Amino acid sequence: MSGKYIKVGIAVLVILAASYALLSLFRKGIGGGETQFESHWALFRDATGLVDKSNVQIAGLNAGEITKRGVQMRTWTDAAGVIHQQAMARIDFRMLRKYGPIWDNAVVFKKQSSLLGGFYLEIDPGSPQSPGPGGVPKPNPVIPDGGEIKNVQEVTSIGDIMSQINDLVPILKGIMEDVRGMTAGPIKQSAERVQQILDQNAEVLHHLIANIDKISGDVQAMTGRSREDVVATIHNLRTITESVKAFVGGGAGGADGGVLATTASQVNTTLAKLSSAIDKLDRTLGNTAAMTDTARQGQLAENITKAAENIEEITSDAGGFIRDLTKLKTIVSLREEFNFNAQTLKTYLGIEIRPRPDKYYLLEVIDDPRGYVRRTRTITDSTDPNKPPRTVEDKTEISESFRFSFQFGKRLDWLGLRFGIIESTGGVGSDVYLNKDRFIISANLFDFKSNVLPRFKVAAAWEFFRYLYVVGGVDDMLNEDSRKGTGGGRDYFVGAQLRFNDEDLKSLLLVGGSAISGVSK
Repeated sequence: MSGKYIKVGIAVLVILAASYALLSLFRKGIGGGETQFESHWALFRDATGLVDKSNVQIAGLNAGEITKRGVQMRTWTDAAGVIHQQAMARIDFRMLRKYGPIWDNAVVFKKQSSLLGGFYLEIDPGSPQSPGPGGVPKPNPVIPDGGEIKNVQEVTSIGDIMSQINDLVPILKGIMEDVRGMTAGPIKQSAERVQQILDQNAEVLHHLIANIDKISGDVQAMTGRSREDVVATIHNLRTITESVKAFVGGGAGGADGGVLATTASQVNTTLAKLSSAIDKLDRTLGNTAAMTDTARQGQLAENITKAAENIEEITSDAGGFIRDLTKLKTIVSLREEFNFNAQTLKTYLGIEIRPRPDKYYLLEVIDDPRGYVRRTRTITDSTDPNKPPRTVEDKTEISESFRFSFQFGKRLDWLGLRFGIIESTGGVGSDVYLNKDRFIISANLFDFKSNVLPRFKVAAAWEFFRYLYVVGGVDDMLNEDSRKGTGGGRDYFVGAQLRFNDEDLKSLLLVGGSAISGVSK
């Protein structure tokens, strides 16, 4: 029982120390006298994630911080003269004056700083002039100290995207149902009617085409006779017309007049029959055009059916993508290591994304006191007889910038293998999981240039309390000493690690938020 109480006591002390350090850091904020700052404010529809002391950046550089948050009513009048009001989040912030003035066309952006949902403000200070009418530049006034930046750009949240998807899915479903009803109803019946008409009139069309072919053959035979036959035909027609003229001139009241009247009557009857035949032919051609139009409608029905299938496939793919996205599991870790030889602290902030139980991606940001080592060589050739013909200068630079890691991992039961970028250099690593993942042994081989041999680090982590690990091991095991002009060499370390997944994070945020709200009251 005493050993258990000791573990709980150590965990409480570690948490209290970390909380005190974080609160001190947040309370400190950005240093400098008040005269070095100028204040501005802006209105947002959604201020989620923007907290006091959050960074304000210009061109990616920290230029200020958020000082106050509140609610303010926004009032405006539309084109119809109606007055509207809306509750907005007012964010007050201050910036260092050295970053220059803020003009009236400035824009403030709300941006996300991490996968955990942290946000910050990015300021585009604008410009002293803007294009005006006719290409004449229009001057922009400077926003005074305490003034409002009216141009605001906010990020689209995951909730807004999911809401839009929820609005889109019923519409797509309705379209698919309408298309399905069309293909199963009127269009299908029209296609069946077209097929029936084609079956019924196939024989009639065949006879009509045969007759037209016969008539064209007769006309061709007539026009192909010899010249002598044509002359004889014309002579006969002249003789006939003279006879008809004599016959007509014989008087209308005699028998000849009765024959002429009879002939005229027969001619009228023939013309009536010819007109009826033309009407029937016109109706037949109209029916043929209607049948071709209906056939085109059948092709349209087929195209609509294919479009419905494509829409259904697209919605199925979108649904699969959303389901895969919601299956992601995220593990967040924070680790502090104390190096005995160097007498320094090394900090890790890691995020592990697991799309599947046997596959994961590891991202880390590392604050290493050794810094990032960069070597350059400058070779200078000279023709001056008073100088050496060639000089070689080697330079070693050690920067204090953060290092980062991005690794691809594959887990095989109790063994995990990794490769990718380890602390801003290429490398490989492996992990051995024991006692239901409560005891982990890790080995990393990376940084093949800073020292004589690659940097080989071995660490062991033991979960002695939920979320909390004790860490220890050896860093840079293969190199006993550091290379001249750089840090490094074999060193021993011990530390602690806090590790939790996204479900644990939700629980911690709920409990922590309730505690913070209770303290603030």
